[in-house]
Amino acid sequence: MCDAPRAWQTQFKANASYPIPKVLINTSVLLQGYPGPTQLATYTATAANIFAQTGVAMTGGANVTYPLWPTDTHWLPYQTKVDLRFMRVFTMGTTRITPSVDVFNLLNANTTTTVNNQCCSTTTTGWQAITSVMQARQVRIGAQVDW
Repeated sequence: MCDAPRAWQTQFKANASYPIPKVLINTSVLLQGYPGPTQLATYTATAANIFAQTGVAMTGGANVTYPLWPTDTHWLPYQTKVDLRFMRVFTMGTTRITPSVDVFNLLNANTTTTVNNQCCSTTTTGWQAITSVMQARQVRIGAQVDW
């Protein structure tokens, strides 16, 4: 479709860092916001459904999938994520050790990222049932050694 309108959505990233002077720890925070994925609604008609409704026999047992609403008209919720990092540099002779602690998804947002798009099916979970959410809060401990 050449004339299909494209819905533009805002996304952002902001990063800030601050050295804590007394303890010589560097902190940084990353704030991200981006639109949720497009939400679809589809109905899959089996060959048996089509025959029962229309009397037309489909060859090869084919299924036909129908979109129930246009693409780029419905979206899942906007996703906002905050990541935090603490690190400190230790120097011993010519060796530099930089341990760090990262916290991803600091606010532990559980925004929906995927739902069931298949409508009117008896074999799958309900239409619009949540199938995945943002990854939970994670803590990562690491170190970088330079010599």
